[in-house]
Amino acid sequence: MQKNLHMKAEPDSIRRLHVLCAALVTAGLSFLLGACASSDGSLTYADSGGVGRGLRPPGSPPTAASQRSKALESRPGLGTTLGNEYTDNSVSTMFYRRNQSTPDAVGSFHYNDEDGAKAMADFLGDSSKHTGSFKLAGGRVKASLDTGWYGGKLPWYESNGKIFVIGQAGSSYSIILENPGKEKVEVVVSVDGLDTLSGTPASASRRGYVIPSKSQIRIDGMKYNGKMRRFEFGSVRNSQAAKTGGERGARNVGVIGVAVYVEDEAAAKMARIKEGMTRDDARAFPGS
Repeated sequence: MQKNLHMKAEPDSIRRLHVLCAALVTAGLSFLLGACASSDGSLTYADSGGVGRGLRPPGSPPTAASQRSKALESRPGLGTTLGNEYTDNSVSTMFYRRNQSTPDAVGSFHYNDEDGAKAMADFLGDSSKHTGSFKLAGGRVKASLDTGWYGGKLPWYESNGKIFVIGQAGSSYSIILENPGKEKVEVVVSVDGLDTLSGTPASASRRGYVIPSKSQIRIDGMKYNGKMRRFEFGSVRNSQAAKTGGERGARNVGVIGVAVYVEDEAAAKMARIKEGMTRDDARAFPGS
């Protein structure tokens, strides 16, 4: 007596999937596809411990995030990353700007590795190589980048009034700013478009560092999440600008800016007189 065997037919799409899974297992690539066929033939991609995370079905277009990552990875030259934490010994002080919101002078300079700096300078023509400090912001300040090692200040190219400092990947650096004038100044400093006192997108109207006449300051790093971290030369992809602003932020990689405000001496003097009067009225024993 012949028995009729009844078998549940599988849809063609599920049978094809089983064949595909078997082929992948045979090839030793089963970890790429944590996929099973559900009753409706749909696919579920695995996401256990990161395995399979971000997988896309074959033939699908790349995501915007992957495109941005590739664009940043393909950019040569240096950017600024943030290294080890250090203690911030700066103190707050009063400074009265002669111009409240408009800087008295603004300047900027570029940095890159040797090949990149030379290429940028040669592109403008008539370039020359120098060492030491250079004038910035119409001569209001003198600037340099310093690694702190023997040899000190980094060399730089100059071409048509533009400065291109030569850095080296993996080394830390500091910004040295000198005030050669007779007036006290305040300087707002940005690195790769980020404010060094906050780590946020820079604006020339923010508060900065005070430099007395004939004095200089050393800026070793940038504040990020409330902590100071040292400047280091690294890749564009790993730069702080790229980490905080993605490809848009990385467009500002390679430039350091300085906005200079001159002190309003009359306002500062009046403030000192007012403070002196207040102190003169202070009582040593107010409880008597």
